[in-house]
This record gives sequence, structure tokens and C-alpha cells, in this order.
Amino acid sequence: MSPASQHEESLPLELALRIDAVCTRFRAAWGAGPPPQVEDFLEGWAGPERSALLRDLIELDVDCRRRRGLPCPSEDYQGYFPDAYPSGMRSAKTANSSRKRRD
Repeated sequence: MSPASQHEESLPLELALRIDAVCTRFRAAWGAGPPPQVEDFLEGWAGPERSALLRDLIELDVDCRRRRGLPCPSEDYQGYFPDAYPSGMRSAKTANSSRKRRD
């Protein structure tokens, strides 16, 4: 199960499918060029649905950055998305601490 789909089991099916579609576009954007901006994929989303999407996008962004060896400081996410902290930041902190242990 991908990081972005781990919590989708608790979401209504229609919402989970919409989030999955956005996450698929986000991952494709990562593969097509420079790192995409998370906020570009949040347009039109509000409330709890936006929070669920944001959590998944942050997890995907952290995963993609880690795979490319790019930094993903949790402070950046917290600054841009204070409403995602702390739940959305666990993966960023975990990825950073795992990388530091390997270095």
C-alpha cells in the first residue's frame, strides 16, 4: 500500500477516488520535470476534504523527494500548510531522520 493510500480505507469511496486521481497527477508531475508545488494541486478543495488531500500530497512529496535525495524539511511544510501539522508532518520528520541515520 502506498503512503498516500494508507488512510483512504476510512474515507468515503468517492472522496478516496478523487484524492487518488489528484495524487496520480501529482506523482506524474514529479516524473515529468521539476518538483511540483503541493499547493498547485489543492485548488478547489476545502475543509476536511482538503485536509485529507493535503496529508496525502505531503506524504507523496516527502516520498518523491526522499527517492531523489532532495531535502524535505518539515519546517517548509509547516510554514506553507500550518493546518497540516502535526499529522501531515510525521512522514517528513520520519524521512529526514531516516536519511540522517544513513548518512
